Amino acid sequence: MQELMLLKDAAAIKALAHPLRLHLLEQLIAAPASVQQLAEQMNEVHAKLFYHVKELEKNGLVEVVGEKIVNGIVERFYRATARTFYLGQAVGKLVPGEQTVADAVQFDLLRQHRQQELQIDNRSVARNLVRNSLQLQPGAKVVLEGASYQFELLDAMLLECRLVGAEAFIRLMNSWQLRQMLEEMSIEQLAQAPPLTTLLSGQSDYWVSFDTIADASIFADCDPAKVDALVEGDLQAYRLGPKRFAAVEIGYPTPEHATSLGVDYGVLHDLFWQAISVDSAELRNLGETLADQLSSKPCVKLASEHGTQLEFCLSKAQEIVINDGVLDQSKVSATQLVDLTLPGGQVLLVPEPGTLTGCLAIDQRLLRGVCVRHIRLHFVAGQLAAWEAGTGKAELDALFTQLENPLRVTQLSLGLNPAVNRMTGYKLLDPVVPNTLGVQLGSTSTGANSDFAIPYWYYSKEIAIV
Repeated sequence: MQELMLLKDAAAIKALAHPLRLHLLEQLIAAPASVQQLAEQMNEVHAKLFYHVKELEKNGLVEVVGEKIVNGIVERFYRATARTFYLGQAVGKLVPGEQTVADAVQFDLLRQHRQQELQIDNRSVARNLVRNSLQLQPGAKVVLEGASYQFELLDAMLLECRLVGAEAFIRLMNSWQLRQMLEEMSIEQLAQAPPLTTLLSGQSDYWVSFDTIADASIFADCDPAKVDALVEGDLQAYRLGPKRFAAVEIGYPTPEHATSLGVDYGVLHDLFWQAISVDSAELRNLGETLADQLSSKPCVKLASEHGTQLEFCLSKAQEIVINDGVLDQSKVSATQLVDLTLPGGQVLLVPEPGTLTGCLAIDQRLLRGVCVRHIRLHFVAGQLAAWEAGTGKAELDALFTQLENPLRVTQLSLGLNPAVNRMTGYKLLDPVVPNTLGVQLGSTSTGANSDFAIPYWYYSKEIAIV
């Protein structure tokens, strides 16, 4: 029996659409059984269960693990082929009905896994996000932006907002919707500030965005001018708003994220839910200990066995900031698009300008749908001086040459969330992996008059303070 199995075939997904088959699979995950034993346990007709078990077997969801002869008849014993099943995008294009079935079964399986194996549920996480992370007060107005796949947690947060006297509005958004906009709208239309987005940004106190761009590769062949116009249109909406809202980005991953990164979705799913459930007080204590260690050194040296070697002085003007998963309203910036990223668990520090020198080694980074591997970034006096890549260097060249030069290091981060035990390449989980170093390169957003900074982060693993 495997621990995890990712289902991508439409027939296997449809086989689980029947509630009785789902119940049978649950029984056979718990323990092997014959059809006769299942019939007795579930008080069902043998012939009926035999048909459904054979359908599960045909689609690779259960397997025969033993036989014995009872009254001259061979009785076969079946067992599930995995302890946990995850549903990914099927091979080929699913018709809408099949996709709906796939989503429904996916939700059920993941919910059961979270509750029984991880001991985590949507309501408890939503309650913590609303009352602890955001610390919402009565009268607060909140926009919750995410994809349909994330709707269960969005829906739970909507209810928790109302329970504390705040009110939330759910805005569904996904990468395929943006793709259609890029194909069918003109540059002029895309560059205009969307009226509802402008209204919401101007009237909201909080804008909570789930990571909805699951597969950046779908934009790879889009007109770059249209992509720039789309970004500019949204930035215009934020700038036109009469007041500043607190922006929060939550890294809820999807199977599409996992596919693009070449990572098992079960791993990505569990890392997120465990990381976002870590107590903020524990993260605060870990962060304060690390901050004290860094502050005690006149010159900080960081290194890894993978090739990272960096040296810098800490800024005397900027204090070390701890992301413990709680939004500090006093730190909400007038120029940054994101004031808090979740899951929490990192310290953020600023190097003294012109002091950072050395090499940053990165395993992989997803750029425009291409996974760039074995990256080396070389810094001199706080600026990016040269770069290398084992694969995908053209994508790295294209990014760095189109940005404003020289690119300078504006911020560093060190991860410390104890629930995340590995790097996956996912941009909102890697920053909180313990002993992971993040380096932010400074640039400005698309548009000559933009005053919002767009950060470009790169992460290196297994860093030690020398």
